Amino acid sequence: MATSLKFFTDAAAGSQCETITNTDAKTVYTANATKDRMIRQMIISSDDSSDQTATIRISDGSSTVTLGKVTIPDGAGTNGTDAAVDVVASLATVFTEVDNAGNKQLVVPAGWSVIVTMGAVTSGKSFMVAILGAAE
Repeated sequence: MATSLKFFTDAAAGSQCETITNTDAKTVYTANATKDRMIRQMIISSDDSSDQTATIRISDGSSTVTLGKVTIPDGAGTNGTDAAVDVVASLATVFTEVDNAGNKQLVVPAGWSVIVTMGAVTSGKSFMVAILGAAE
């Protein structure tokens, strides 16, 4: 059991979750100030009753770059029908690269942040953003 717990703890290192409940830009991840980071997955789920568009950007505080827009289906990851969306797998940008196992990763330069803005959010609904596997 202790081995399983250690495995889970190691696997969760560099992970975090944020909730988005409005159309304000939300910083969902900030890289270490001195080292670039790789995000292996950025999963967005929702209990919203309508499809919505997420705009993904990165910023160093003065410059902001739009990486792309991704449609999040209604009820993604929560309704038993639509899967949550892996945004990293959906992006095609110079900030993505493929690891040795063939998995796409998002490269976040040192000191930069990942920002998500939803095009709309139905009142009382939310979008959950999980950053998984952020590592050097």
